[in-house]
Amino acid sequence: MKILLIAYGFPPASSSSTFRPMFFAKHLQEMGNTIFVLTIRAEDYLPGHPKDPDLLKKLDDHIMIFRGRVFRPKEALMIFRDRLFKKTAAVSQHKASSLQDSVSGKQGKKGWFQEIKNIITDCLSTPDQQIGWLPSAVYKGIQIIKQQQIDIIYTTGGPWTSLLIGSILKKMTRTPVVMDFRDPWVANPSRASDSQLLQRVEPFLEKHVITIADHIIANTEELRQDFLRRYSFLSENRISTIPNGFEEYIPSQQNLNSQLTLVHAGMLYFSRNPRYLLQAMINGVEKHHFPADQLQLFLLGGFDVSLNDPELHRLLSHPCLQRMVKILPRVPYQEAIEYQKRSDVLLLLQPDFPLQIPRKLYEYIAFQKPLFAITNLQGATANIIQNNHLGIVVENRTEDIEPALITLYHQWKDRTLSLFSATTCDRFLNKNLTYTLDQVFRKYVKCS
Repeated sequence: MKILLIAYGFPPASSSSTFRPMFFAKHLQEMGNTIFVLTIRAEDYLPGHPKDPDLLKKLDDHIMIFRGRVFRPKEALMIFRDRLFKKTAAVSQHKASSLQDSVSGKQGKKGWFQEIKNIITDCLSTPDQQIGWLPSAVYKGIQIIKQQQIDIIYTTGGPWTSLLIGSILKKMTRTPVVMDFRDPWVANPSRASDSQLLQRVEPFLEKHVITIADHIIANTEELRQDFLRRYSFLSENRISTIPNGFEEYIPSQQNLNSQLTLVHAGMLYFSRNPRYLLQAMINGVEKHHFPADQLQLFLLGGFDVSLNDPELHRLLSHPCLQRMVKILPRVPYQEAIEYQKRSDVLLLLQPDFPLQIPRKLYEYIAFQKPLFAITNLQGATANIIQNNHLGIVVENRTEDIEPALITLYHQWKDRTLSLFSATTCDRFLNKNLTYTLDQVFRKYVKCS
C-alpha cells in the first residue's frame, strides 16, 4: 500500500503528539508499505515546542517527508495590534481622563469592541492555532496523492486542523481516509469555551469529519463508545480502538533504593496539580506513618506557567517537602529514562479527563514498575490500570491519596513491591498496534 500519513507533530518535534504517528510510520514501512508523510516545517513550530533531531534517525530513509508552511493569522494580527497601539499610546493616554467622566458609556463601548475582537480571534484560531497549515497542506497533499498514486490517507489529531485537511483531500481526490483521534475533541473538558461561536462551530466540524471519514480510530474504548453514543449514524464497523503504546520493554530492577522513590516524568500544568498529593505526603510524616527521609518524589519537567496556584507554592515551602520533593526542569530523553529506571513507583496524574489515557502511561508500562495513578476511578486511565493489574488507582483527594502512600511505603519496606509481568502488556507494543492499523487500511484498499 501507498499511505499518506498527515501529522502536525512529527520529528524533529519531540512533544508527546509526535510519537504515535512516528512509530506508525516506522512499522508500517517495515511491513512492506510505502509511507509518505505530510507535516510542517521545523521552523514553523511555536516557540518553546520541544525538538529532538535524533528522532529522525529512528526512521527508514525511504520514508518520504513533505513539509508545508504554517501561516499564523492570529499571531500576525496580534503583532499588528501591538504596533498600532504603540503609535496610539500617547493619544489614548491623553483621552483617558475624559473617558473616566462617562464610565457607563465607556463600559458599553468596551464590551462591544471586546466582543468584536473575540469573534475575530476565534475565527483565526478555529479549530486550533494550527489552522494556518491547512492551505499549504491541502495543496501539497493533492500533489502527493496524484503523483504517488496514494491508496489511503491516515490523518491524526489534534490538532484538529489535521482532520480537516484529511476531509478536504478525501473530497477532492476520492482517496479513502482513516481519521485517528488521539484525544477527545468536542468531549474534551479542557476545550470548554465561553465563545458561542466555538460552541456552535466545533461540534459541526467534528460531525463533519466523522461523516466524511471512511474509518475512525479512537485511542481509548471509552472514547469509541462516546462517539457511538453521540453519533447514531456511526456504525460499529466504522470505528476501532487502537490505544497508544510503547516501542520496547526497558530492563529495570526493583527495591534498590534507600528511600521509597516516586517519579513523575513530564511537565505539570493546571489540570495536573499535585497539591493533594503533597498534602498527603505532609500528613503521612506528621502522623508518623513514614519518616521524611524515607520517601522522595522526583518531578521531572517542573511546572507550566498555567499552574499558578498559591496553595501549591505554600505547600512546597513546607520543611517536610523541602527534603522529600525534588523539582527538575525538562531533562534530555535518555536522562529521563534513567530516572524512571531507578524509581520504585511511577506516578501518573490524570484527574479530570475520564475519556483519555495519557501517552505517559504506556511509556511507563515499558519499565514494568508499579504505577500510582491519581485519576477518576470510573475513567479510561483507571480502567486500563485496574484491568491489567498495573498498580494503585485513587481519586484526587488527600484522604484517598494518604492511605495509598502508606500502603506503598509498607510494600517498599517489606520488599513486596514487584515488577508486573511483561506478557500482560505485549498488545501495547507499537509493532502490534501498527499491525491492527494495517488491517484497518486493507479493508478500504484493493491491493493488486
